[in-house]
Amino acid sequence: MRARRLVDTHVHLDMVVKKMKQKNLAEGVREVMEKSNVEGAVHIACDYSGIKTLETVLDSGKAWGVRAAVGLHPCAAKQWNTVRHDIEKWMVRKETVAWGECGLDYHHVKDKQGRSLQQNVLSEQLQRAAHYNKPVVIHARSSEDETLSVMESHLSVNHPIHVHCFTGNPVQAKNFVSAFPNCKIGFTGALTFPSAHTLRETVKALPLDALLTETDGPFMAPVPHRGSTAYPGHVIHIAELIAKLKGESLDSTIEVLRKNVTDVYGF
Repeated sequence: MRARRLVDTHVHLDMVVKKMKQKNLAEGVREVMEKSNVEGAVHIACDYSGIKTLETVLDSGKAWGVRAAVGLHPCAAKQWNTVRHDIEKWMVRKETVAWGECGLDYHHVKDKQGRSLQQNVLSEQLQRAAHYNKPVVIHARSSEDETLSVMESHLSVNHPIHVHCFTGNPVQAKNFVSAFPNCKIGFTGALTFPSAHTLRETVKALPLDALLTETDGPFMAPVPHRGSTAYPGHVIHIAELIAKLKGESLDSTIEVLRKNVTDVYGF
């Protein structure tokens, strides 16, 4: 029952259901959450198709504490004018706990024009998130320093932030937390991969109250489930490794991680 106090702070439930080859989205969400044994999950709707199915996901997952973060992924930046008004409509819904994910992805987008578009769309999203007083979920891949610079231009120092699926280094993680005291750094199943030495050093370098656990399902299932479809039930494995790296008991680690969720997302 230890997993019960955990929250998967970042999961794409529609993608999880699709990857598990369940044709009915509503039934699939219920099946996934029923077997997950977690206290809740933040479902991410970050492009046109995800926003269109959001109502179904939330209705189906309500009994298991599923909430939403709604925004535009940097790799979908061209959709901004299409989805911006739909995103803002979701900001006034009580089920919406954050704006995102949004950010910069220089791993997949390498051309100057594409990166410029990402920067402009991120700037606009951060301004709107501040307007609605919503926490922000940040995607920063191969762009940690640049993303932080844009954030500093548009967010107040006390804004609540989740830098999700962190893949940078300890110095970059500390820079985020130093610039924004209410910023938490999210770690996925990638933390458990044998090659993830830098990520594990990052966890050691940060205080426990700066960490969040997430699956980013269906991607990056943790050891011992690597190669399978990640879903909220896997978040316990990430918490177990964090406890080990911190030299703390699993129970005490889970309690701090749960408080961190409340600090950012308010539930």
